[in-house]
Parts: sequence; structure tokens; C-alpha cells
Amino acid sequence: MDSDVESDIAAGLIKLNPGSFDHVQKWKTMISSRRSEAIQTLVEEGVIVESWFELEIEGQPHLLWYMRKNPDATFHEVFNQSTHEIDQFHRENHGADLRSTLSGNTAPGS
Repeated sequence: MDSDVESDIAAGLIKLNPGSFDHVQKWKTMISSRRSEAIQTLVEEGVIVESWFELEIEGQPHLLWYMRKNPDATFHEVFNQSTHEIDQFHRENHGADLRSTLSGNTAPGS
């Protein structure tokens, strides 16, 4: 990355609810199968890098996320207004859970 480019960085750890791991796997498969649409939404949201990692802590599944975005990006607004099917699916199936989970983390744009 160019050292002259400014960006905001955020990360968080999400403890998965029991039985939600299969749902995460379905979401991961959907993102992979719709890669070009997923990339397009990230570009529109001003996201430079977004990474998710699966890990286990004390026998419990977790997701570790990392995001670097353009400091001027208002990705929450763009995401909430997006008409992309992949974003609509995400809002309907993950939105409330992620918003409540991320409320205790330093989420970009919040």
C-alpha cells in the first residue's frame, strides 16, 4: 500500500452463537460464488481491505475481522442503501446480529 494513502483501521472479535457455524459456512460459500459482486460492494463502500478469520478460543468458535477503509468513506450508509442482492441478503440475515456484536468494538464509520 502507498504510504501516502490515509486509511482508517478497525478490527474485532465475534464469538459465534451455538449452532451458527453452519450459517457462517453458507455465507462464506455465497461470498465466494458471488466474488465480483462482493468486490463491487466493497469498492462502493470505500473498503480497501476486509479480512475474516475463523478461530477457536477455549473450544468456542470465533470470527476475527479486520478492515481498512478510506477515511472519508461512509460505508455504513452505502451498505444500508445498497440495492445489491448480496448486501440485501446480509442485512436480512446478519445485520442485527453484527450491529449488536460490533457495538462494543471500534467499527469504522461508527
